[in-house]
Amino acid sequence: MQRIAVMTMLAILTTASLAAAAEDPIGVNFMLDELEYIIDDGADPIAWSAAMAVGNSERQLWLVSEGGHNRGSLEEHEVHAYLAQALGNSATLIMGWRGDLKPEPDRDWGMLGIENTWPFDIESSLATYFGSGGDTALRFKLGREWTLAPGLTLVPELETNAFGQTDLETGVGSGFADIEIATRLFYALSDSATAYVGAVWAQPLGNTRDIARAEGEGGSETVMLIGLAFEF
Repeated sequence: MQRIAVMTMLAILTTASLAAAAEDPIGVNFMLDELEYIIDDGADPIAWSAAMAVGNSERQLWLVSEGGHNRGSLEEHEVHAYLAQALGNSATLIMGWRGDLKPEPDRDWGMLGIENTWPFDIESSLATYFGSGGDTALRFKLGREWTLAPGLTLVPELETNAFGQTDLETGVGSGFADIEIATRLFYALSDSATAYVGAVWAQPLGNTRDIARAEGEGGSETVMLIGLAFEF
């Protein structure tokens, strides 16, 4: 019920704000940014990142789903619902809700952050999260698109997460929890579809690494992947 209330509130705010700017056409975009198969012996992992945006050039309502499926079950799933408000030509304020649905137990977070485009087309996203009982979290992303040739684009990305508290139920510790560096090479199949190959290196950090090691894990991991992306 709490999640439905948050998304309803965001939809009302977006509709009201867009109505005040009718001269800026409202559009709807669907994006499947990542649909990828991770090459891993003995497993069958699939990951995705999909989004829908409703709005104009100044503000949009975003619904985002990110997750992973492995060995016949859903292992990870995050859902985001947020309002994005442009702050000039290079910055966007984001505010809304994030739900960590998998792994269980699920967690709900309020979200406030900012996205920036820096010189040399470097893009960053810094989001802070506020959970029940005073829980806090932070997520930072950094990336850039490099056009290597017509239809060929290289996208390196970095992501790190931090938490203000230890949550043994979800396996995260206080402080910086992980770092992930990914590189994907995209080839345009059409105006709306691309195929890509890539590699992802991930490493748990600090207290989160200690929790993982106590369960026999905690080391770095490098995987190769192939995928497709679409935009409608």
